Formats: sequence, structure tokens, C-alpha cells
Amino acid sequence: MTERLDRVEAILESSAQRQAATDATLDRVSEQQVKNTDDIEILLGAVSTNDVAVRQTTANVDRLIVKIDESNQRFDIQRGEAQADRQETRRLFNDAVTQMERDRAESRNRFEAVLTELGEAQRKADDRHVAQMEVIQTLLIELTKSNGNISAVNGNVNNLRDRVDGLEQAS
Repeated sequence: MTERLDRVEAILESSAQRQAATDATLDRVSEQQVKNTDDIEILLGAVSTNDVAVRQTTANVDRLIVKIDESNQRFDIQRGEAQADRQETRRLFNDAVTQMERDRAESRNRFEAVLTELGEAQRKADDRHVAQMEVIQTLLIELTKSNGNISAVNGNVNNLRDRVDGLEQAS
């Protein structure tokens, strides 16, 4: 029986040692579990903080996107207005150039018409002058013939012809 008791005692002692080892292992597992729980809580806090930061950043990005869209719309509107203004200015400029060309052509035509009229008036004046000079010359010749004293008048006629020639050249 002693042997049995020794074996039972050895088994009990062995069980006690295993129990102590198991208790030590359980204590380590428990400590590790507490540590893991603390780490999980820290990680959850970090995740929660990151989640808040991500939401804030997402909200900021959404606001920026709205502002960018509004800016793009304003830009498109202003670009359209600038293009319309440029086209209107170009049209007005082209209209002004066309009007200037018409005015220049009209002025040129009027100038040429005035020159033609002046040339015609000058020709008529010259024709009248020549006709008047011929009439005066004819009258002077008739006057000298009717005077009877041709030899005395001949000197005067020559002087008169010289004066008429001088007047013609002066005019």
C-alpha cells in the first residue's frame, strides 16, 4: 500500500505541479489577454480618431469639390462672356473698317467728280476766254479798218496785240 500511496502521492504531486504550471500558464494568458484588451482599446481609439479625421477630411474635400465646381461654373460663364465680348468687338471693328472703306470710296468718288467738274469749268472758262479774245481781236481789227489811217493804227494794233498776248499769258 505504501507503494500505492507513494504513487498516488506522486500523481497528486505531479497533478499539483501540472496544476501550478496550468495556473501559471492561465495567469500568463490572462495577463496577455488584459494586455491584448488594452492594445485593442488603444487601437480602437486610434481607429476612432482616424475615422473622425477621415470624416472631417472627407467633409473638407466635399466642400472643396463644391467650391471647385462653383469656380468652374463661374469660369465657364466668364469665359463665355469674354468670348461673346471679343466676338462683338471684332464685329464692331469689322463694321467700322467696312464703313471707313465705304466712306473712303465715296470721298474718292466725290473728289474725282469735283475734279471733273473743275476741269470742265476750267475748260469752259478757257473756251470763253479764247472766244472773248477772238471777239476783242476782231473788234480791234474792224476798228482799225474803219479808222482809215491804217499806217498810224498799225503801230497801235501791234502794241494792242502785244498787250493781248501778255494778258493771255498772265491769265
